[in-house]
Amino acid sequence: MSKDLDHMETQTTKAKFSTIASPEKEVTTKRARTAKQQEAPKTLPITSKEKSDSNYMEELRIALQPIQSAIQDLSQQLKTFNDSIDRILTRMDKTEARVLENEIKIDQLQKEQKNNDTNIKSIQQKLTDLEARSRRNNLIIRGIPEQVTQFDLLESISEIFSAFLDKEPLSDKLIIDRAHRALRPAFDKLNPRPVYIKILNYQHVYKLTSAAKKKIHRTEG
Repeated sequence: MSKDLDHMETQTTKAKFSTIASPEKEVTTKRARTAKQQEAPKTLPITSKEKSDSNYMEELRIALQPIQSAIQDLSQQLKTFNDSIDRILTRMDKTEARVLENEIKIDQLQKEQKNNDTNIKSIQQKLTDLEARSRRNNLIIRGIPEQVTQFDLLESISEIFSAFLDKEPLSDKLIIDRAHRALRPAFDKLNPRPVYIKILNYQHVYKLTSAAKKKIHRTEG
């Protein structure tokens, strides 16, 4: 009997303890819930001013889109323009290099041309000298009648030379290389064509001309 009473008292005590501990547990639960509510972000209501600002920003963003697109197009055009300028500059550099190379070649050609001109001038002087030397053996006799044919021309010339050299005979034989009349046609017999003569030995030419000048001088005197 006493045991049953003790058991009952023990159960009663536990029930009292449980009844006493429950309010504390509720307080702890409320505090935890409050802490969670404080930790959670607070969602504030959106005011009309904020809505207006948001609409303005959206409108501004939409209005700026064409400008941004135009800026992108302009940037692309500038890039294309810069690429074109780079290509033009490259071509200009190549062109300048070619022009410089051509100028160097032109200078060289001008120097060569100057040397050629000098050489040509020297050759012309030599040719003139040779021509003069070759012509100094030539004589012209005027007044031989046209009736004297080409076959008799050498004989007539020899007689004329013998008359000039009557007092100054030649040391060796006079050799006439060639003799012919002027190639133009004869206009009349009173004005016969001159006769061109080439003598091989210049000394003979000199003696003949000297003798002719002396005879003319004696005749005029």
